[in-house]
Amino acid sequence: MIGLEHPELLLLAAPALWVAWTWRSASRPGTAIRFLAIALMAVAIAGPYLREGALGRDLIVVLDRSRSMPADGERLGLEVARLAEASSRTGDRLGLVTFGEGVIVDRPAREGQVGELGPAPDADGSDLAGAVETALSLIPIGRPGALVVISDGEARGGDLEGSARHAFARGIPVHVRTTARNDGADVSVERVELPDEVAVGETFQFVAWVRSDERTEARVTLERDGAELRSEARVLEPGMNRVVFRDRLASAGIAGYAVRVDSAGDRAPENDRALAGVRVRGERGVLLLNDGGATSPLSAALVGAGLPTVVLAPEEVRITPQSLAGFRAVVLENVDAGRIGYDGLDALTDFVQNRGGGLLVTGGLASFGRGGYHNSPLDPVLPVSLEMRREHRKVGVALGIALDRSGSMMAPVTGGRTKMDLANEGSATAVEMLSPLDAVVVFAVDTAAHEVVALTQVDQPGAIADKILKIESSGGGIYVKAAIEAAAATLLEAPQINRHLILFADAADSEDQDGCVELLLDLRRAGMTCSVIALGRDTDSDAKFLQAVATAGGGEAYFTEKAEDLPRLFSQDTLTAARSGFVDEPTQVRSLPGLLGIGDLPTDALPILAGYNLTYLQAEATAGAVTTDDYKAPVIAYAWYGLGRSLAYTGQVGGESGGAIVAWPGFQALFSSIVRWLVGMGEPEGVFADVERRGNEALVTVELDPEAELDTELARLEANLRLPSGENRVVALERTGPRSFEARVPIDEAGVVVGTVSLGDDRSLQLPVIGLPYSPEFERGPDPDVGRRRLARLADLSGGRVEPAAGELFEGPRSGTGRRPLRRPLLLAAILVLLIEIGFRRLDLWGLVRLPRRGARARVQPIRGTPNQRATAPGPDAEAGQTPSETSVETSTAPDSRPSPEQPSLGSALRKARGASARRLDR
Repeated sequence: MIGLEHPELLLLAAPALWVAWTWRSASRPGTAIRFLAIALMAVAIAGPYLREGALGRDLIVVLDRSRSMPADGERLGLEVARLAEASSRTGDRLGLVTFGEGVIVDRPAREGQVGELGPAPDADGSDLAGAVETALSLIPIGRPGALVVISDGEARGGDLEGSARHAFARGIPVHVRTTARNDGADVSVERVELPDEVAVGETFQFVAWVRSDERTEARVTLERDGAELRSEARVLEPGMNRVVFRDRLASAGIAGYAVRVDSAGDRAPENDRALAGVRVRGERGVLLLNDGGATSPLSAALVGAGLPTVVLAPEEVRITPQSLAGFRAVVLENVDAGRIGYDGLDALTDFVQNRGGGLLVTGGLASFGRGGYHNSPLDPVLPVSLEMRREHRKVGVALGIALDRSGSMMAPVTGGRTKMDLANEGSATAVEMLSPLDAVVVFAVDTAAHEVVALTQVDQPGAIADKILKIESSGGGIYVKAAIEAAAATLLEAPQINRHLILFADAADSEDQDGCVELLLDLRRAGMTCSVIALGRDTDSDAKFLQAVATAGGGEAYFTEKAEDLPRLFSQDTLTAARSGFVDEPTQVRSLPGLLGIGDLPTDALPILAGYNLTYLQAEATAGAVTTDDYKAPVIAYAWYGLGRSLAYTGQVGGESGGAIVAWPGFQALFSSIVRWLVGMGEPEGVFADVERRGNEALVTVELDPEAELDTELARLEANLRLPSGENRVVALERTGPRSFEARVPIDEAGVVVGTVSLGDDRSLQLPVIGLPYSPEFERGPDPDVGRRRLARLADLSGGRVEPAAGELFEGPRSGTGRRPLRRPLLLAAILVLLIEIGFRRLDLWGLVRLPRRGARARVQPIRGTPNQRATAPGPDAEAGQTPSETSVETSTAPDSRPSPEQPSLGSALRKARGASARRLDR
């Protein structure tokens, strides 16, 4: 018997048939076959199926892969699935669904052995109800089956009882097998209660709540921003224990706290450490990072102008969203990007775009392109671009790239890519910076050097980059000497004067080291240099060797643990090797009207620059001053990015190339005005923002003072929360009252969350600090058996059993009605019919198809009789409505008595023309 899953969809055929009839062609067979195709497709969309008897049973294993499961949970789940499959009979099918925050169908219901598990869902969640619904959908209607859930029962979200009743209504029992962590006492830090904000210098008190299942001894430790403040032994009583702390903070910003409890025999150590944070209210000044962290002419000028300024070396502060919250502007004074680090540069970008901060970058040999900012996370918020341009280069470079493609490069990184992928991208970026003045050769190296790109003039960088991006990791370690020898043999033949090799290697897996330093010393005397980009730390096993390689080669050694940082490092070394990015000739400067956009700045001519970083103005930026040389390069450029502002001064301040600007009378006025512009406007009065954590959500609320006059655009209020992973979640606030707004933002990562509310017109408001103490999977309630009872309830409502043996899971009715879907064959038939119609129309074959035509003239047999009788006797055509004069009669009279051929007329000619036109349109 044939049925339809969605018979209501047959209604879609009506408008389709009407359109086909309205635009039908003159060809009757073509119209008919199109109608047939529409009918087939309409039936196929309705989901036709053939009911047929089936013998067998389906079992869907639902496996919990959330973080709260024991370490051997996956192994136990596979073991149950395989034991159940071993007890199955012919016609039985087994499927597998895994779940965490989301649900994944690991294996649809089918016969055959159970393999290994596929990719895991997000482990910070337990959507058991969604997993049950997904598993039910895998069992066809009418087919007998069952589900077995393997979980600890610590489920969140969804209507689990509703899913159980759905299973019962379908006659599908849900069996459960409880797999919880080992029984034993658990000690956990439930939460840390901190005030929303405190004042600088204010002593405040806060509380940590620690839960224990039994009376036990434990050590409670308090940390602030990673440093231990206090640690003491305590006796914990059963239930909740209140632990009180006190602290005082000396500077504005955000302080992050961690409370840890250590006890013997703890069942779940993952919930023994809770995170929280507090915002410190006070004057937010300027953070200036320079080479040594000492007072400089620039920092002295800012302090002298009344701007509170903190001067540090990059190594003296960890640049994070929390550490930057205490400042309104950051100055990078000739600081190499590598000293700030990938995460620090990313935090600075967020500081400008999403927190309303200001950024000033000054020039020098350790800044801009030469300092590694090209292709860095900070690059998108710089008002100048840092690429090399052919028209501004005079000398080319022969660049060699030797890439480690050993087995360690197979390791995955963020975004589903591998270390090899990012090394390829970095190399491709280096090539794309070159021009036809340059040449490049590329090797992929394992135990030997394999030439990927022969020495080639870079006139088609895109084609070269495509070859590089196809390099794959193969195994083994990189043979460094083989790489150097292969690259040197090619580079020394290049016509360019500058010859440079970039060696990319693993800092913990570099082989074939003997003789490398001596070889590079010889090559350096021959005019070839070498730099090393190493993936790893400078303390790894082969780091000293790689540093020696770079020193002998006259280049730089770059170390990074972030594979995402590789494109930046390749760009930086390419710029250095090409001797591009810094102009060391005296150059005059011309002020532009755009300088007035920053403020009331000195109108005197800016002093001559002894040297500057060659950059190019971004499309969205404004130039305040430019050089007067051939480059007409920006000296002062600024732009708005998101909620914040960014300004570049491409000359050096102080030092070898920047003495003139420091000695200039307008020095302090210029840079204090620049920094005041970067600081921007303060937070508006009459606007109050708050945030509260409710489970896995942050509830952001904004209240407007009814008596305050506000110029903010109320329709553009947005909350921007930065999670500990660096992800920004932006949600528009919705009006809940005449002057109140709110938004809910999901937060599912353990750690401190920094937030801002955008008020429009480049103004923003900081939010109090919130955060998750740890993964929600490890949150506990007062009842340790709630998970077991939840699973027992699921089994009871659905008619299932608790803790059934794996060999019994396929027991139950085995006969049912199956459905054989017919959608695919009908769609294939519709496609075939359409192809036939198109083929006949294109080849003009419809003329060969003869169909009977209604009202066609019939052949009349001769009528015997008198001539008059023959002339007036009605023939068969008379019944068709023809007059006697129109009837064709066969007689035995002389030829001149036969009807003469029909003479052509205008009407018949038009009919023929219309018919020919219709046939052409049908093709």
